Amino acid sequence: MSLLPACGADEAPADCHELHCVQAPAGVSIQHDFEAQRAEEPGSIYRAPFPNDNLLLDSGAPRLTGFPNPPGRAIVSSLTTLLEAEARGFSLTSGVFFTLSGPLPEAGDAGAAVTRWVDYAASIQPTSPVRLLNIDPQSSEYLTATPVRVELRADGGPFGAPQLLSVLPLQGRPLLPRTRYATLVLAGAPALSDPTASALVPSRELLALRRGVRPPGMSDAAFAAHREALGALGAAGVDLDQLVGLSVFTTDDPTEGLARATETAQREEPLSLSVPLTPDEVFDDFCVYSGRVTVPVYQRGTPPYSEGGGFELDARGEPILDHLEEARIVVTLPRRAMPSAGFPVVLFSRTGGGGDRPLVDRGVRGQDGVPLTAGSGPARELARVGFAGVSLDGPHGGIRNVTGRDEQFLMFNFSNITALRDNVRQSALELALASDLLEGLTVDASACPGLGASARFDGARQVLMGHSMGATIAPLTLAIAPRFQGMILSGAGGSYIENIMHKGKPVRVRPLAEVLLGVSGSWELHPADPVLSLFQWAAEPADPPSYAAKLTETDATPRHVLMLQGIVDSYIMPPIANALSLALGLDLGGPSLDAAEPRLAEHTPLAELLPLSGGAQRPLPLQLTAGKRVALVTQHPEDGVEDGHEAAFQTEPPKAQYRCFLAALAQGTPPLIPDAAGDCPAD
Repeated sequence: MSLLPACGADEAPADCHELHCVQAPAGVSIQHDFEAQRAEEPGSIYRAPFPNDNLLLDSGAPRLTGFPNPPGRAIVSSLTTLLEAEARGFSLTSGVFFTLSGPLPEAGDAGAAVTRWVDYAASIQPTSPVRLLNIDPQSSEYLTATPVRVELRADGGPFGAPQLLSVLPLQGRPLLPRTRYATLVLAGAPALSDPTASALVPSRELLALRRGVRPPGMSDAAFAAHREALGALGAAGVDLDQLVGLSVFTTDDPTEGLARATETAQREEPLSLSVPLTPDEVFDDFCVYSGRVTVPVYQRGTPPYSEGGGFELDARGEPILDHLEEARIVVTLPRRAMPSAGFPVVLFSRTGGGGDRPLVDRGVRGQDGVPLTAGSGPARELARVGFAGVSLDGPHGGIRNVTGRDEQFLMFNFSNITALRDNVRQSALELALASDLLEGLTVDASACPGLGASARFDGARQVLMGHSMGATIAPLTLAIAPRFQGMILSGAGGSYIENIMHKGKPVRVRPLAEVLLGVSGSWELHPADPVLSLFQWAAEPADPPSYAAKLTETDATPRHVLMLQGIVDSYIMPPIANALSLALGLDLGGPSLDAAEPRLAEHTPLAELLPLSGGAQRPLPLQLTAGKRVALVTQHPEDGVEDGHEAAFQTEPPKAQYRCFLAALAQGTPPLIPDAAGDCPAD
């Protein structure tokens, strides 16, 4: 398509480098008014693609003054304020948004609530008219497409704009940190949803970019980034004459803050015992000890953080210690001879485990919610394969719960996004410090029959275990604490977008979010709603998929992962669980129970999404290969007493699977993962 000067000649003069030299054809276009986007008027952020690098300041901080907030809700203001203060680049998993200059004239139903243009599988094909591409030549995934879902909404809602085109990455396939991406739209895109629809035409500003003319309002750095992007797209075979939409943006690294805080704490405030470990109980397979540790807290303010609650950095970017707290520590030791290197050990995240001492007591519950057998928690399963267990009170748990309120609501503090985020990061930091503590810890085990005078722990044989909220925390710890070999997760998931949309227990989150946002009864949130992308971006430092790249096979020291998924888990519905399974590159072991469950018919089964992450479905029992990373999720039915969320505690097959997993890690042999009817040969 030619670039026409305002005077009507066939081409713009070669020496003209101003917008008036470029004339766009008549028709509906995607807006690229970068000058208007930088205005401080509500909604102006959609006058050009969002995100794009023209919204970044020299510091890398985003400029979000044009994000709309018509209900005037404090939560939206707090999100933009937090991001402007702390983000240094854009989200790994949030949406990309374009706005059309008007409705497409021939579109079948101009008033349709939503029109699907492209789905995940189609979006990664070279023929897709909308793609999200890695355009960083230094990246290992250069010119690789990320799966996205593309939708057009005539009404973009109170936090969007009319004729809003959303490009939302598949949750579970995060972009790489500190990497440049381009989202492109080609002229034929509308025909996917309506063959009679008029093709989009390029905007004047986009034509200028293709010509080498900098549009008004675009910084030198953003102009250079867009020109480099056009070069990369051309090299990738994109027909630039068909290009009608372009967003070029650079991602942040949301994992850096936790890594830095952990390094500081390890250097300056390691965990220490404040009350020595003393014996509590003796069970058939293990003995229980308890004591207290002193924990450094980097969250500012007073728990449970109605305000504050975030990490604060000094001038060097180092986190500032706020105060110290005492936490109870529980240790379980197998009643057997200790290996020469010490006991292999599972560090169990108490948060989310259920009850006061879930490591010891969270066994099978009856209809009354009380465990049927004392001492039947995970510690019993660990002891049967020779593992010790350790847990400690996390923020808002046990003796640290200063208000006595429900721990899960204190952790997921939706009224204070900063505290929500850093409740998770503080918890992950503490587990990393606990790993260091175990390295040199000795327990007087003279009171434990069958064990001996003292016990210690094998620093090379440490494994994390987390359930529910603990399964949100554990992946963050695994990414920053190299001593751990791997982790066992149950009731696990990721993506705050999916959590808001699909979490059903302990409360349905979407209606609550609509109340907090001031739109209840007037607007229904959807996954591609810009305000959910804003929330996702702000909470990303506490979202497990953000850390997945540090745990997969591309990492120098890949970790082993066994994830146990209950069906139906009303707390972590399949879209939430899938976000973590896909991010961690897991295979599905055994039958696809989510596909066969009528209550889950509205959700895409994991098996159908696995090709988008390189995963596969594999039959059980499964003998895994020596030297390979264990990366497996298995699905288990609920027991009819409790929600499927508790399947790993309520039913035996998951326990046999994680016993086999642990026994193999301790012995350095490839594990055999049994099926639902099988036992663990290591028992």
